[in-house]
Amino acid sequence: MPAAFSVIFDSREQSVSFVAFQGWQLLFYDQESIADPLETIPKAIYVSVPVAVSIYMLVAVVTYNLAPQAVRNSPHTALVEAASAIGGAVGLASAAAIVISLSALFSTGSAINATLFSTGYFAKGMLSDDLLPDRVGDSSESGVPERILLILGVVTAAFTAYGSLSAITAFASLSFIVVFGAMSALAFAKRDAERIAATWPAVGSGLSFVLMFYHRYTAERGTFYAVLFLAVAVVAVELLYFERAVIEEETPYVDRDSGITAG
Repeated sequence: MPAAFSVIFDSREQSVSFVAFQGWQLLFYDQESIADPLETIPKAIYVSVPVAVSIYMLVAVVTYNLAPQAVRNSPHTALVEAASAIGGAVGLASAAAIVISLSALFSTGSAINATLFSTGYFAKGMLSDDLLPDRVGDSSESGVPERILLILGVVTAAFTAYGSLSAITAFASLSFIVVFGAMSALAFAKRDAERIAATWPAVGSGLSFVLMFYHRYTAERGTFYAVLFLAVAVVAVELLYFERAVIEEETPYVDRDSGITAG
């Protein structure tokens, strides 16, 4: 059992498990489709977080104890091996493996669908605030604009076809840590109560950020460089598109006729 818990609490893996909890961020993007969101969303988060953590821990412990060799050699199919071990006790090893495989398939499809629509709602809000070009979609449409969904689908398919699962997961973890950290800092700065302590959350976010990069650099150097490239590309898009007006104001202009730079 201690070995099983060591799998759960391995500090390196905690740095990349952050993405497992990204679903709660998506709830805030879907507020317009949720009845009484100010009351419903907090309740949903407070209930689902401990339940999800408990399920993750239970699955990790059971899987490691039933199929330790599969966890080490083929972690992506370890759950199938564990299900086969359980089903084999009653002669249903193949059926149990099929059920787990189908569950994984539908779960993945559900996660992709939820992410696409939630990100679409988020992009719709950016359209309403003039943060995205009108060619991307129509913010007056009910629900998620079709063009936004198509664009997001194409980008997702490209990442799936040409990227690695490790790189996508690591970059998603990095993005969520940065976004959650920024929003938490904003909420802390605008708080109404003084009794909120931000030290431990800040330390946790910072350590998760550092551990993720350290783990990827030491264990998966190729993934590390892929994540670094994606991060640089995202920052470049942010600066060259979203912040271009600020850059134009702050950058000295060049008189094209004389070639003289003016401040």
